[in-house]
Amino acid sequence: MMCSNKETIKETRDIDTKSGLIMAMFFLLFAFVIIASIHQEWKQQSKGSNSVSYKFLQEGWTPQSAPSQNDPSTLDQILDAFAVQKNFQDVFYGPEKPVKFQSLDGIRAFSMLWVMFGHSIVWVGFYFGFSNYDLIYNPSGLFSQFGGQVFTTATLSVDSFFFLSGFLAMYICIKKLKPVDSNLVSGQSNLLSSISKVPVIWLGRLLRLAIPLFFIQCWNVGITPLLIEPVEMPQSPACKGQYFWWNLLFLGTDLSNKPGDKICIGMTWYLQIDMRVFLFIPVVAILYNHISKHGVFAMSFISWVVNIILRAMFIHQHHASPIMDDVGSDEYQNMYFAYEYRYGVMVVGAMLAMAWDMWFSKRDRFTKIEQVLFFIIACVCCGTAVYGEYSGFQHPSCKPDLLQDSCGSGWSDFEKTIYGATHRSVWAIGLAFMCLLCFKDQFPFVNWFLSHEFFKPLARLSFMMYLAQEDILNIYNFNTMQRVRYSWRWFIINFFGSVTVVFLISLVFYSAFEAPFAKMTKMILKSLSDCMKGSCKKGSIQTEGVI
Repeated sequence: MMCSNKETIKETRDIDTKSGLIMAMFFLLFAFVIIASIHQEWKQQSKGSNSVSYKFLQEGWTPQSAPSQNDPSTLDQILDAFAVQKNFQDVFYGPEKPVKFQSLDGIRAFSMLWVMFGHSIVWVGFYFGFSNYDLIYNPSGLFSQFGGQVFTTATLSVDSFFFLSGFLAMYICIKKLKPVDSNLVSGQSNLLSSISKVPVIWLGRLLRLAIPLFFIQCWNVGITPLLIEPVEMPQSPACKGQYFWWNLLFLGTDLSNKPGDKICIGMTWYLQIDMRVFLFIPVVAILYNHISKHGVFAMSFISWVVNIILRAMFIHQHHASPIMDDVGSDEYQNMYFAYEYRYGVMVVGAMLAMAWDMWFSKRDRFTKIEQVLFFIIACVCCGTAVYGEYSGFQHPSCKPDLLQDSCGSGWSDFEKTIYGATHRSVWAIGLAFMCLLCFKDQFPFVNWFLSHEFFKPLARLSFMMYLAQEDILNIYNFNTMQRVRYSWRWFIINFFGSVTVVFLISLVFYSAFEAPFAKMTKMILKSLSDCMKGSCKKGSIQTEGVI
C-alpha cells in the first residue's frame, strides 16, 4: 500500500528526452498505421472497379493486361500487415480456414478474465488499499466464503496459460518436425532436416513474444509516468539500462536477487518461465518423432514427478504455505517465479499433445464409460484445485492491516506440502481431461460454450491484454489517490470497467504493433527457410507455411 503527501504530489509531468523519443516513436508508428489503412482502403476501392487499363497506340485502343495480383511486392505486404482493417478482421473474424481445437479459445478467454478478476481486488492493496478489509479477509470476509475461493486461487489462471502453451507448442512441433516418408529420405537426413528447423522455431518464438514486450516496456518507461499526475510513480530499476534489454531476452528471473526484482513488467514473469521451458520442447519433439514416442512420453512423466518432488521439498524445508496471507506465504512466493518449480504444468500440456498424437486422435469417439470417467476426473481435479484451500481461510489472516492476537490457516506442514506441491498440476490434469472431451465434442454444452465465436476476440487479444493490463491499472489506481471501500457494486463496476478498457486499448496495441510485426516475422522466417532450402524468391516475401 502506498502513502502520499505534498512532497510526492505533482500536478504535471516534465517530458524528458527519453519520454520525448518514445512518444515520437509511437507517433510515427501510429502514423504509419494510418497510411497503411488508407492504402488498404484504396486497394479495396480499386479492386472493386472492374476497369481494365488501356494504352493508346496508332492503330487505336488496345487492352493492356493487368498486373498480376498473385505475388504482391514486399512493400504491399508490409502495408497490408499494418492495415487496421485486416487486423481488426483477424480479431473479430479470425482466419479463413477453421482452427483445430476451438475450445482452447474459450479456455484462453476465461483464463484472461480470471486473471483480471483476481487483480481487480487483490491489486488494490498494492496502491492505497481498502478502508474495510474486514469485509474481504477471513475469518468472516469474502475470502472465507466458498464462492470467494475463485479470488484466492485466481493464480491458477496463469497455470491455464502454461498448460495451453505446453500443449500447443508440443503439438505444433510434433507436426512440423515429423519425419517425411523414409522411402524417399534416409533416417539421418530426416533427423538433420528436423534439427535444422529448431533454430528458426526458437527465433520465431522469441520475436513473437519480445517485439510486443519491447513496445509495452517503452510505454511503461516513457508514457505511463506522464499519465499519472497525483503521485510520482517509482520507476523500476529493472526497466533501466541493461535490464531493459535482458528482459527482452527473458532473462530477468535469472538476474534477480529476490523474486521479480529484475523484471521490468511484473506480469512478464510468466513469459520468463514459458520461454525457458519452450527451449526444450522442439528438442523433445525431435526425440519423440525420431527416437521413441513411448520413451519420451515416459521421460516427460518422470520430469513432471520431479517437479512435484521439488515443490514438496521446498515447501517442507522452508515451512512455506500456499495459502494467501498465511504463516509461510512469503516463503512460498520465493517459489512462485522460479521456473524449476513451475514447469510441471507445461509438461502436463506437452504430455497431452503426445497422448493425443499417439492414441486419442485416431479414435472417433470415447465410450460412454470413458466419457463419464473423464468427466468425473475433470470435475474432481479442477474442483479440488480451486476449493481445496477453503478450510485454510476460516481463521484470521496474517494481514498487517488487520488486528488480531493470532493468525494463520491452521494447516499442518504436511497439509501445506501436499496441497502446495500438487494443486497446480492437479488443475492441469483436470483441464487435460476436459480438453479430451471437448476435442471429441463429448462434453455437452461446455464444448459449445467454450468454442463459441463470442469468446474468440477476447482469446486473440489475451496476450496483449496480459501485457498491457499492468500499466492500465497503474494509471487508473494511482490517479484515484484514495482508499477504496469494498462492496459488490464497486467490484462489478471495477471489474467490467477494467476488462472493457484493457480490451479496447489492447485492440489498438494489437493492431499497431503485435499483429503487424508478427506477420512480418512470419514473412521473414518463411523467406529465410526458403533460402536455406535453396528456393529463394526475389522481390516478394512468401507467407505460406510459416512457422
